[in-house]
Amino acid sequence: MKKRYFTLVELLVVVGIVVILAGLVLPAVIGGAQQGRITQAKADMKAIQMALAQMDQTYGRILRVSSDATPKVTYATGASATGTSNFETTKISSDSNLTGSDTSTTFAVYDNNNLNAYNSLIAELTATGKKGSDTIPYQHNTRKIKFLDPNSSFDPASDFNSNSNAPLLWRDPWGNAYTIMINVDGKDRIRRPDDTSKYISGKTAIYSYGPNGENNQGKNAAEGGDKLDDDIATWHK
Repeated sequence: MKKRYFTLVELLVVVGIVVILAGLVLPAVIGGAQQGRITQAKADMKAIQMALAQMDQTYGRILRVSSDATPKVTYATGASATGTSNFETTKISSDSNLTGSDTSTTFAVYDNNNLNAYNSLIAELTATGKKGSDTIPYQHNTRKIKFLDPNSSFDPASDFNSNSNAPLLWRDPWGNAYTIMINVDGKDRIRRPDDTSKYISGKTAIYSYGPNGENNQGKNAAEGGDKLDDDIATWHK
């Protein structure tokens, strides 16, 4: 019997068809996966906002703020080698720790620029604040109530901010900390980070850096930002 082999032209035709089909299918697959991450980010931010609202209902406030001439928010970083509790403070400034140079509103910001404070806040919300053999002194959630579920992979036997646990403290689907803004002057509004002439109604506002992992100050192309802006924010429609 005469054997028939594929010719080079036939192989090239088949390869061309496969490439065309891949070009049609892959964008849809990648786009679907990306949309899934965006949906997850929105769900995460809603859960964090709900946890903060529950803390507000429980304590009559979200954050405890000092009453001295320069208001500041204190957060615990754990115990020192001598067993003494370590504390750090954030205050009104322009370094994203506690911002609000506009005197009509003051709000704390927890984000990638202040991961120690961010991790401490999430540890308090999830009631997972452990450092060494000690439980960190809870500054805001003093009753240690679990308002937010910890990541299922979080190891409660290890320090809350250990190298293995810190990335599990409610990061967005692209690995960045969410930017959490919390009003601390009781006026129930927060200055928009992308437009300081406008305000967001409510005690909290949160946004994710989105797929590109860059801080666009909450701006998204669909909400009037530049075409590369892709942040996902709770105040977006």
